[in-house]
Amino acid sequence: MASYVYEGGNPRGDGDGGLVRPGDVREFDSEPAWGPWRLLEAGDPLLPPEPPQAVPDPPPAPRAVPVTPGSPAASTPPLKLTGTEG
Repeated sequence: MASYVYEGGNPRGDGDGGLVRPGDVREFDSEPAWGPWRLLEAGDPLLPPEPPQAVPDPPPAPRAVPVTPGSPAASTPPLKLTGTEG
């Protein structure tokens, strides 16, 4: 679809029960037979801004390293009981 700006001097019915006013921008497959319309070219300030491009997802967070036999976490000696427990 292409975007057109209505350049008529006065508001008028749009044929769909609505009203089109001077400066209104509408999208049509082809220029309507009624009213004076002007095709808007890319970069025209009357066109709405382009939607932002999709931002890629951030990389996944680093995974925790599993404790395997022989790793420093697995070779930590158990806590010694002092005799004052329970």
